Parts: sequence; C-alpha cells; structure tokens
Amino acid sequence: MRPIFFTALLAASTTTLAFAADLALHADVATVPSSLPPAVESFHDAHPDSGVLRLGDQLARVYGNFSSGNSPAASAQAFLAAHSAELFGVNAADLAPIGPFESGDHLVQIMPDDFGNFKFTGVYYAQQVKGIPVFRGNLLVLTRNEPGFPAVLASSTLWDVAGIEEQLAGVSIGRLPDSKLWTRNALSEFRNQPEFSPANYVIWAGADRVRAEPRLAVHFFGEAGGPSDPDNHQRFEFVVDAKTGAILYQETKIYHAVSGRVTGLATTGYGADTCATEVDAGLPYVQVRTGGTTAYTDVDGNYSIAAGAAGATYTTSLVGRWFTTTNNSAATLTQSTTADDGATWSPQFNTANNVDTDRAQVNAYIMANKTRDMVLVANSTFPTVATQASTFQVNCNLAQTCNAYFSGNTINFYSAGGGCANTAFGDVVCHEYGHNVVEKGGSGQGAYGEGMGDIHGLLLSDIPATGVGFQTCSNGIRTAQNTCQFNATSCATGSTSYGATCGSEIHSCGQLISGCVWDLRNRLAATYPGTYRTMLSRLCVNSVLLHGAIATIAEDITIDFLTLDDNDSNLANGTPNYAAINDSFTLHGLPGPALRVFDFTYPNGVPSQVEPNGSTSLKVQITAYGDNPNGFTARIFSRDATGTTWTITAMTALGNNSYTVNIPAGTCLATKQFYVACDTYGGTTITDPPSAPAAFYSAIEASTAQSIANLEFEASNGGWTAGSTGDTATNGLWVCADPFGTSFGTTGSKCQSENDHTAGAGVKAWITGNGTAAGTNTTARTQADVDGGTTSLVTPAFDLSAASGARVSYWRWFAAWQSNGVASTGDTMVVEVSADNGVTWVNMETVSTNAGDWVQRTFTVSDYVTPSAQVRFRFRASDTGTDSTVEAGVDDFSIDAYTCNLNNPADLDNDGVVGGGDLGVMLSNWGGSGTGDLNGDGVIGGDDLGRLLAAWSN
Repeated sequence: MRPIFFTALLAASTTTLAFAADLALHADVATVPSSLPPAVESFHDAHPDSGVLRLGDQLARVYGNFSSGNSPAASAQAFLAAHSAELFGVNAADLAPIGPFESGDHLVQIMPDDFGNFKFTGVYYAQQVKGIPVFRGNLLVLTRNEPGFPAVLASSTLWDVAGIEEQLAGVSIGRLPDSKLWTRNALSEFRNQPEFSPANYVIWAGADRVRAEPRLAVHFFGEAGGPSDPDNHQRFEFVVDAKTGAILYQETKIYHAVSGRVTGLATTGYGADTCATEVDAGLPYVQVRTGGTTAYTDVDGNYSIAAGAAGATYTTSLVGRWFTTTNNSAATLTQSTTADDGATWSPQFNTANNVDTDRAQVNAYIMANKTRDMVLVANSTFPTVATQASTFQVNCNLAQTCNAYFSGNTINFYSAGGGCANTAFGDVVCHEYGHNVVEKGGSGQGAYGEGMGDIHGLLLSDIPATGVGFQTCSNGIRTAQNTCQFNATSCATGSTSYGATCGSEIHSCGQLISGCVWDLRNRLAATYPGTYRTMLSRLCVNSVLLHGAIATIAEDITIDFLTLDDNDSNLANGTPNYAAINDSFTLHGLPGPALRVFDFTYPNGVPSQVEPNGSTSLKVQITAYGDNPNGFTARIFSRDATGTTWTITAMTALGNNSYTVNIPAGTCLATKQFYVACDTYGGTTITDPPSAPAAFYSAIEASTAQSIANLEFEASNGGWTAGSTGDTATNGLWVCADPFGTSFGTTGSKCQSENDHTAGAGVKAWITGNGTAAGTNTTARTQADVDGGTTSLVTPAFDLSAASGARVSYWRWFAAWQSNGVASTGDTMVVEVSADNGVTWVNMETVSTNAGDWVQRTFTVSDYVTPSAQVRFRFRASDTGTDSTVEAGVDDFSIDAYTCNLNNPADLDNDGVVGGGDLGVMLSNWGGSGTGDLNGDGVIGGDDLGRLLAAWSN
C-alpha cells in the first residue's frame, strides 16, 4: 500500500542505503560519492529497491524484496547463494537449516490473518564451521506466503569468522578439554556449589553486535540453589576460551522483573490482590481426575469426566495441561470429593479468601494461562509455547519479598512483605511469562527482554502501567506511557550499548520498546477501535521471531514491525499502517526507513539494451504522494560502467508529471549505468533507485541483438555431449531428462531438483544422473548422484567469429552434501569456455555453493577468449570428497550476439554529418511523428529542433 502524505528520515546513528545525490543542477558532470562498500553496491545492483541496516559490527537487516523461489526455503536459499558471502561474510554452505528454538525448527509460520492463514514463513539458519556452531550466529529469511515466495527481510546475527579453520584443525567435536579448565573460572561466579550442564564447542566471535576476535570456545550452563532459596538461586550461561579457560561471555539466565499485579479468588483486573476484590473465576485447563482417568477443563473452567465406580474419589488441583502451580516448591492447592455417576461437583479454590498464599496460587495460575493463550492467538505455531508441557512451573510464595523472576521453564513469585504485595498477580505474571516467550522465540533478553515482558502485560491489561499495587495501588513501578529516547551510549546490556534515556538500569531501558508499543496502541485504537488489540498482539508477538539472538533495542525493531505490517513486499512505498508504526517509534528516536515522497514508473519499461549513439528514449512518470515534484529538476544521471563520473541530462516535460529523455551516447558493447532524479519544491532530491548512486539501472549498449542459441532441451538435447576426456566419475553421468527430486528428510536440504527451470510446459534439463523415483531417503538421494570423480557436459561448437559482443547465459543447479546433512566443501561444478574447439579451456566460474535453487549466470565471451568459429562450453561436476551427495544441472542456455550503430541520432539522412539535409527531413515531418522525433515524445517539435541544432556539425 502506498502512503498518502508522509515522509521519514533515518537516524544519523544508522548506516543505511538511503543516500541522495547533492549535485548542482547546472553542472554537466558530478563526481560519484564513495558511500557504500562494494558488496552492498553489488547487492543493490541486483535489488535496487531494497535496503540494509547496519548496527554495531553487524549487518543487522536486509529489507525490501530481494529473492524468490518455488518454496520459502528455495527463496531463502537463492538469496544466500547470491549474497550471503558478500553481505555477511559467511558462506551459504556454513548455514545449517536449524532454527534458534528448542525444537530447531527450520520453517516457522509467522503473522496470522483473520482467516486462519499465515502471512509469512520464517526460514531459519544456524551458522556453523566444520560442524561447530558459531555462538548466537543465526539468520532468519522472512518470505511472504504468496506466489514466488518473495523474501522481504533478512534478520542477521551472523559473524565473519574467516581464518577460524586453522584453529579447528585436529579438533574433535566430541572431545572437549578437561572440565577443570573450562569450569575453574566459572566456579568463582557462584555463592554455592553449582552443577554444570554438558558442554559443547562453539566458535566465539562476539555478542550483541560487538565483534570479538574469532576463537574456539566451550559453551555450557551452571546453576546453584533454587527457588527455595531465591537470594542464592543463580543460573549462568558461559562461553570460555577452549585453550585458557578465560571467560569470554557470561549471562545470567534468571530474569528478575519487580513488576505488575493481579488479584484473586481470583482478583479482578491486573493489579495486586491488595488493590481489588476477588470474584469467582473459572480455572482454565486444570486436571480433574478419578482413578486412572484424567479430564481437563476448558478455558472457562468447565469439564466433563467419565464416571468412576460408585463412591469414587475425584480430585483437582492447580495442575493443568500447560502449567503446574507449586507453593514455594511444595504441593499445590488440591481439592477432592466422592461422588456417584451423574453427580455435579464444582470445587472452588481459595473459597475463604483469607490466606494470601492461596490467593497467589490461583491468581498466578489463571494469569499464566491467559498470557499463553494470548500468545497463541497471535501465532498458534509459536515455537515451544504451542507444544508446552505441564512441567512448566508457576512457583508461588518464595521465601523472599519484592521480586519475581523467570528461569528456564519456571516463573517464580515472592511472598508479601517488606512493603510489597505478593508478586503472583496480573501483569507481573504476564511479564515473567513474556521472558519465556522471548527465550523460546530465539531472542536475547537484556533490555529487550524486560521491555517485551512489560509489553505482554499491557497487551492483556490494555493499560500502560506495570506493577500497579506492587507497593501502592495509586501507581505502578514502570509505565509504557513515557518519552524514553534511543541513545546509543546508555543502557549497557551485556557487551553492547543500545538503550534509552530513561536510565541505565535494565528494566528502565526496556521502557524504550514498551513506550513505542504504547504509542502505537493509541494510534491503532483511534483508527481501529474494534480490532486494535488483536493487531497489536500480532505485531508484538510475531516480532519476537524476527529479533534474533541479541539483547538490544534499536531501529531493526522498527523495520521488523513495518515488514510484518506490509502488504506488497515494498517498504519504500509504505505499509497499511506506516504512519502509526513509524510515528510511534520515531517519537522514541527509532524511525523506520524513509519513504519516497513520490515514485517513479516507466510506461515503456526500463530498457536492458540501449543504443550507443544516444537515441534510446526513456519515458518517466512521477507519481506524487507527500510532495509535488519540481519538473524543472527532472534529470537522468548516466555513465559507462568503467567511468567514475555521472553525466547529468535534463528531461523534457510532456505534461501531467510525465517526462522523456534520451539515454546519452556511450561505448559500443559497454554497460550503461543510469538512474533518475527529481527535486521537491522544498529542495529534497528523490532518486530512483532510491539509494542511487549506490544503486542504479544497467543496460548493454548495442543496436541489435541476434540469438545464436536458445535451448530449453525439451524437443532435443541440443546436440550436447555427455562425457569428455579425463572424466572419472562412476555414477551420476550427465543425462537430459525430467529430473526426480531428492533431498534430506531431516533438514529438507535439496540434492537434485524436482523440476527443470523452463517456465510453462518445460520439464527437461541436463542433470547429473536420474534415479527411478524422487525421495528423501538415502536410497533415493544416492541412487544417481555423482560418485568417484568428474563427469563433463560439452556443447557443440558455436560460430561466434562475427559476434564480438556475444554473451552466454544459462541457469545452473548445484548441490553437494555430506551424509550428515552438512555442506560438502570439496565438491564443485566448473564452467569453462574454449575458442579452439575444446583443445584448451578457460575457467568462467567454479561453483561450490548449495543454492538449493536454479541460479542464472551471464558472461561476455570476449572477457575470457577471443570469439572464433569454434567456441564450446563445458560443465564439469566433481565428487572429490568421501561420503557425499553431488548433483548438478543446466537448463535454458542461450547465446546472443550484439552489434552497434554509432551514427548520431540527429543525422536523420545518414550522410555522416548533421546539417541542412537533416533539418529538411525534420521540417517535412513537423508536427507529426517518426523520423525527427529525437526526444521520443511522439511529436516532432521545438525540443527536437533544439537537439538537432545542438548536434550541428561544424
């Protein structure tokens, strides 16, 4: 959806791809600013409408529309194959299809609609090197659930760990150093003797956006004490140097949250039991048992259970499907009765309502279930939460006061005293369970976890205060109704510093994100009074799945909210609720990507081929949103790809914000780069692509294109030859066939493609072997893959002797996996060209990345060999490793030859000069169209005459 009238600017602290050319309009040539790294420029060449966000030492977000495929995983893999190395410094083969969840799910559905469907699929990866995970190195590629599965967001905590392989030489994953080495420093962090979890190797490269020198490390947890002694209950996560035992990183896994309040028999509202009365409330999902039969109540506390024997005993307690309530780690409240078949039994807990510890158990149990229900309404497949077992404990009445905390699979609440109410109430319970949602969603905690905990409370209570009644019923201990501002030097969380001006204490820092959400709540409530709470819950809960394994609060969260709200895979033109979201986050110093106040479209398309003599016309239509274009400033910037400066050419106005311009002349068979720009009347320059000059359009400079080959391999194999001198493969030799797809059943990683690339009715491609059936088992996967060496596919000879500008294009498939599903690093497909009929060969590319999709490549033949009458191409797939599955494919192969006409477009009579004869031709056609229409506007007039006179030969 396109916005109506707003614009936004990115904070100065954010590195983004939103640069405007600050160039004098009267200048003929402008110097290109060197503002972006080459890798990002390359990405924008391919995806000019996308953007990136860098935070600290990491590229945190890629957003826009930057990949597609025939499935969410294929779309994500295509993005990784093309850009993971250049953007993140990580080989696609080092990204295992594993999510940051307890289940390790690779694919997760995100953002439901009102009809039970999901808007997105999250495709998750874990970074590994030689099977050793990189600590908190994760990637999410978010794809829309629509045809083509466009990838619209990449959320990254990946690290470039180049050089780490030397440290891993000789390391056995299952053989750790002596435990005395990796526990000795950790022991000093505990007040009581701890128990340590099993340990594993990780690669340490930093955390929370702050990079450290990569090194091999040991990762483990330690815990001492328990809820029975909450002051001494400690649980830490450690990363220690594998050689020295030095602690590289530690984080407490107990999250305190002196927060909110709920009452009970149960207590009404979301404050403490001291602030409201108790009413009879149904207990959801609790067990009712008789003999060996168990039933569960529904959300309102109703149940029905099969009758036991006459006079059977029936029991119920605060143990349910999803939670077990305990009283300071002791048994929970229990009731029982004896009854016969047909009897009615309606037990009531806390009937006397005169013991606050009983009341606390009822309140905590009800609020824990309400919070979980709210999360699952927002996303019914939320990892772990959707399948949570009753072993999750709600532990009440701990023998301390004025606090509550989350740890692992328990939420823990303190007794009344010390001037504080019993903390087992309303939004305190919501807050602590919110920590659980953050952890199970694969996110870090810190300030972000505290803020999201408060948000879970306000999503249910619909009030900004957290902890009303904690000490006094007149106010809470924190509020989301605040003016906290993002500040990159406050709120240290772990090893980084992204925080707010509300104070440096971690709960205070969390108010930055809760403040954004409360302001968004108010805007949505004004626009959607009947549905705003559902909308807000979906945005907040699903955004956790996008955040990543970091504890920080920064502009990446704004991008996440906007991406979830978007409906057309284009953030640059706004989202349905862009104003509400962006304004709310901007109030707290976290603006989203800037919108274009007007947009550029091209009625005749953007040319991929332009005349080198400058006669190709480009028609441009500008559509205004928030400001009107100053048509006198409409212009095109152009250069040959080898140039370092842009030539600026003014456009000709056609009326109604429509313009035309001839793309300036250039060098035959070179690549022309260009972008357009126009200013608002206020002087702001708007470009297309939006991040120009970092991104631009490209076209080959040629007059004609001749198709020399265009092969889809449907009717024939194209005369290609399977096999070449030097081949050694014993299996998986090249064949032209309809492929049977194979993959790993456990990870979904693709080996052989199920389909060829050809659109429409196409089914055939050249592939390395073809089994008898598709499948995910080992038999299908290894039945016809390449084994034992190299297999070659050779084209016939093509006559390119008169085609100096020939370009070859093809779609190729490549996959190489070890038997355990880890990418194989030694197997390749080499693509070569020969100009002497195959006597000698020159490498064009060596493919080693598992793209999981068909990938197109295009090369200019003369960049590698001198075109001749005997040009051949060769594709060589090799299985050089042991115990690996190698598959390759080639489809939709084409060769096009380009030629140039360098005549001046104003030379209308083609006599080699611009003079009187050309003027006569133009005047004879005056007012009409055709020869003489130099500006391409369809009418020969004054502007065309001006162009002819400007080109007049001396």
